[in-house]
Formats: sequence, structure tokens, C-alpha cells
Amino acid sequence: MTANDWSGIGVPPPLGGWHPELAVSVLIPAYANQAHLDLTLAALAAQTYPAELLEVIVVDDGSPTPLRLPALRPQNTRVVRAPGAGWGPGYAVSVGANEATGAILHRIDADMLLFPDHVEALARWHHLVPYAVTLGMKRFADVLPSSLSPEQVRAGVAGLFTEDGTEPHDYLEDLFRRTRDLRDAGPTAFLAHVGATTAVSRTLYDAAGGYDGSLHLGEDTEFGYRLAQAGALFIPDRAARAWHVGPTAMSRRGDGLRRYNRPFLADRMPQPRWLRSNGGPTWTTPLVVAVVDVAGHDLETVRACVDGLLRGDERDLRVVLTGSAELSDPRRDVLADPQLELRLIQQSYRGEPRVRFAESVESVFPSPFLLRVPAYARLAPGTVPMLLAEADRHEAAVVTAGPVTLSRTASAARTGFGVPAPPHRTVGSAGIVDLRTLPPEVLADLSGDAHPGPEAGRWTPLTVEVGGVRTLLRAAAVVAKLSATRAARRLSAATRRRKGTPHG
Repeated sequence: MTANDWSGIGVPPPLGGWHPELAVSVLIPAYANQAHLDLTLAALAAQTYPAELLEVIVVDDGSPTPLRLPALRPQNTRVVRAPGAGWGPGYAVSVGANEATGAILHRIDADMLLFPDHVEALARWHHLVPYAVTLGMKRFADVLPSSLSPEQVRAGVAGLFTEDGTEPHDYLEDLFRRTRDLRDAGPTAFLAHVGATTAVSRTLYDAAGGYDGSLHLGEDTEFGYRLAQAGALFIPDRAARAWHVGPTAMSRRGDGLRRYNRPFLADRMPQPRWLRSNGGPTWTTPLVVAVVDVAGHDLETVRACVDGLLRGDERDLRVVLTGSAELSDPRRDVLADPQLELRLIQQSYRGEPRVRFAESVESVFPSPFLLRVPAYARLAPGTVPMLLAEADRHEAAVVTAGPVTLSRTASAARTGFGVPAPPHRTVGSAGIVDLRTLPPEVLADLSGDAHPGPEAGRWTPLTVEVGGVRTLLRAAAVVAKLSATRAARRLSAATRRRKGTPHG
């Protein structure tokens, strides 16, 4: 199965021909839209899903006039007033999720009229696979809620409008058309998670961390991204139909909404990568987290490894140094300190914002890629981009190059749901050097400015096969190359001193 090809998970039971077992909580964020809400609850009152397994939670997002429950509604419906200073749909949904008791959380908007079998259609997939995120369909009816009555809605949602008189959700329809209903969407299938009607298991919801209540727009897409990293499989169900009362906000204010959303989403979502074409190189959620176990290694080796990562061509990367917990500071002979190397390593990167220290790392969620690099490996500037390209080209869960492994967070998370791990992909050469074969004086240059400019991109070890320098002849060639580089720098420095120019 590729990243989002849901073809192989089985066929869902036919609508009306099965016996649901999982309770569903429908979460409705609402603000000052009583007329819309009355219609939405009337449609929910006609759902085919067993009433004893269905609860509806309306979260009043601070409406000036508190929302009330109309007479026509599902039997297990309640209103919860959102507490505190938080506001917005994401915050309201998170409040509702905290109140919910269902094994499935189904989020809809307060202006949606679901067809009678809508909840059933989405919920049936969750009885098959616990890591599904199911997506319903909708068409936009440009009408006022006052043109309808709850009784009309309850009597027959399907006949309220016609396809000719309504508009499709163009963005979703185009995405579904291009990707065979997301089967070919790959790791960015989450871009279909744009709200209005989606269902997810409580287990997956919690694993992804729930909605970010600090986001006031784009909260569905951002949560969809984290669901993907938590192992989600996104499944659109064309049988789950609905009318949206009124036009979409994007049709009225699309340019402004996209401009507003981009900085917020780019900071939290490394994918799709074009989001980060504007802005600085450091983001809250990096694309790659490189984990280097420094225990038992000396400062020079670790610096050569870490500096190679930080100075590589992939800038959307952070480094975690494991085996380097906070050290105590007892009186001691500082040079005979058994923790000397760890102290020097920590001090070398204490002020580096792209490096942090940890005892160990099992997951880098919500970053999409974990790169495990042994402290003795020096990566070429282009190594990480090459590994990423290999992973994307083959939709690989794991790519291995010698002692270095790149793994997808989403694939690792999905194995936790019992999905067999996909095959690993191995590449034969990635410009990796085994630092253990190099003399100490060479390591000092590697950890310094071994790549001072573009011409240093041709540095000899960058083309050595995976596994690094294997023979004395290769080691001699490396030393000779770097010795020549050092000699050239010394000559340049001496020339500057004679001319009285500052060292730069």
C-alpha cells in the first residue's frame, strides 16, 4: 500500500445492511448562527445511525446571545459554552472533543445539512480500520436559512436542492479527480482535510494532539497535517453527501484568507514544501530532525558530524544530540573529568538554536522525517536532499545509506496500528565519510571551515562510497587534500598579515 492508497483495506459494509457498534460524537462549533444551527440539527435528527450510538455536542463559541437547542434535534444533543478566552472553530472543536464520549469524533459546521445516511457512511470505515480519517462531500446552496424550515429539512434533505442549482466544492473535487479519490495523493493527502464534515477515531485524534485552539483560520488543514504524521489514511466517501447553506468563505474572501493562512501554516507544516518558499530558514516544525547519539564520542568527531548536518544543503533541519543529559557541576579536576567530552560537546552547541540535547528520541512527531546519524558519520552537503528525494520518488517509509537512516514519521506511526512495515529502500552511495578513519588533525578541519565556499563542494570525501574511507590510500588522499587546503589558508593569512588587512 502506498502512502494513502486505501484500496487494500477492504470493502465497507453497504449502507443500511450492517450493525454499527461504535459510538459517534458529532461536534459542531457554532457562533451566533441560531437559524443555521436549527436546520443542521433537524438534518441530524433524521440520521440512520442508531440513536443510542449517536451524541451531538454543539459548542457555543462565545455567541453574544447564547445558542439554544431547538425542538427538532437528535435525542442526545447538548450545548456546551466554550470557556475561557479562547475562540474560533478549532478551539470550539477541541472543547467539544474534551466533552465527547464517542469512539468516533465527527466534526461538521453549523451550516451543514447532512443527508440521512451521512454519519453512517463515514462511520462504517472506522469499523474497518482504526487509523482512517473519513471525508464527506458537500455542495453549496446559495440560499438564506430563512428560506427553509427545520420541518422541511427533517422531512427530506436530499430533495431540498438540485445539483444544477448548487455549486460543488471545486478545490476538493479537483483534488479527488487528480488523485483517484486520494489513492494517489501520497503524503500530502491531508490537504483534503479542510473541515465541514470529517470523522476520525478518538484514538487517532488523541495521537495527533487534537485541534490547535490558537489557530483562528486554517485549523482543519493544520490538524490534517498532524493526523497524517500520526499515521492517518484519508478516505473520501462519495455516499456521504451534504448541502452547505450559503456560499463558501473562500469564494467570497479567498485571496485574503490564503494570504492570512500561509504564515501560520508554513510555520507548523513542512509539507507541502512550497509553503516555505517565503520566510526564514527556521520554523517551529522542521522538515527533518537529525538524531545523533554522542555518548562515548569525542568533541572533534561530534563537531565534524554535526557541523556537516548544519551546513548541508537542507536547511529545514534540526539536530538532537542524545546521550547528553544535563550534567552536574561538582568540584573536580576539569581535565580529568570523566564527563569531559560531553561537557565540551554541550558547550559547543549550547547557543545554537538548531541543536538541542536529550536523553533519547523515539519519535520526532510532528516533523515528517527522522534522520538517525551515528556521530562518526560526516554527511556531504547534498546527502540529506538526496535521501529526501529518494523517499519522495518511491514513497518509501525508510531510506538507508550505509549507517544513516531516514524514516517517515507517518509510516512509523501506522505500524502502531498493526500495519506491516513497508520495505526499506537502500541507496548505494550518499557521500558519507567514516570519521573514525581520519587522523585527529583532519577532524579539526572538518569541524571548522572544511567547506568554506562553493568550491569546497568538491571536497574529496563527498564522493566516497557509503561506509567512508576504507583503505590507507583513500585516507592518504583525504589527508593530502585537506593538508593542501590548510596550507593555502595559511598562505592567505600570512599574505593578509603582511598587507595589514583584517582576518576574515
